[in-house]
Amino acid sequence: VIDIRMGLEDETFKFEIANKVVENSETIPSSGVGIVNVRKRLELIYPEKHVLNVENENRSFKVFLSISK
Repeated sequence: VIDIRMGLEDETFKFEIANKVVENSETIPSSGVGIVNVRKRLELIYPEKHVLNVENENRSFKVFLSISK
C-alpha cells in the first residue's frame, strides 16, 4: 500500500508519500543516489523555497515535500 497526499495550503504545494518497507531475500539495497539527485534538482529549481524530508524508520519510508511560491 502506498499512501499519497498532495494539495495547496497558503500558496504552498505540499506532497507526502508513505509506504511500508518489506524486506525479503530479493530486496536490493538502495544506494541513495535518487534522493541525492532529487535534492540537487530541487535546489536548482526552487532555491530556498522548498523543504524535503525523508524518513526511513520503523519499517516505513516517508517523504515530505513542500514548495512555496
